[in-house]
Amino acid sequence: MKRDWSKARPVRVSTGAKRKRPSRAPAPTEIVVSPCWDNRSRGTLTFGATTVRCALGRGGVATNKREGDGATPFGRYEIVARLTRRDRLPAPATTPPMEAIRAGDGWCDDPKSGAYNRPIQLPSRLGHEEMWRDDGLYDVVLVLDHNLLRRTRSRGSAIFFHVAAFGYEPTAGCVAISIADMRRLLPRLPRRVFLRILLPGGGARSKNRRADAHMGRARLDRQLEIRAHSHRQ
Repeated sequence: MKRDWSKARPVRVSTGAKRKRPSRAPAPTEIVVSPCWDNRSRGTLTFGATTVRCALGRGGVATNKREGDGATPFGRYEIVARLTRRDRLPAPATTPPMEAIRAGDGWCDDPKSGAYNRPIQLPSRLGHEEMWRDDGLYDVVLVLDHNLLRRTRSRGSAIFFHVAAFGYEPTAGCVAISIADMRRLLPRLPRRVFLRILLPGGGARSKNRRADAHMGRARLDRQLEIRAHSHRQ
């Protein structure tokens, strides 16, 4: 009987060497905030290959943060909680899941209180910040471990990563990006992630990199204009 070789299966010959699968680049675990060299309350925020504009404190970035100075603290801080207004926008898909902000939620900023830099329930006689806001700035709030787990009186409270005001107005010391950029960023964040805030010019620890990080300010503005134009079409 003549064999039909066109239907024969090829024989695999083992060479003894295992084929290596291409290794994947590790997921980034750090968000880098770089102040602009010519505007201390503006900067860029970079996560992986993505860079967007951000707002910083009206006092710029400070190495000696004090309560009420309006400065964003220099350093590296873990994101320890993720909060959202579920009544205003769908809860983003994150790991771990976002926690709901509710009416009556507040955050103590009274250095004389034992609840300093802790969430509290309102109404309260203590100095505080309201988490349930009408302006949308706290529709998404990522809580940073600045003076939180180990507190020092008057070293700053309620340092968050949240939604920016229109026109990227200066914050009271937080880091803020647009709601559109925030919604794109949230699903990409790993379970454990840090926010690194640099000094203008990159600071001594980053070998004097430019404050605009991966792109100059003019290039960033141009990319934002292109993105806005594409959304309008």
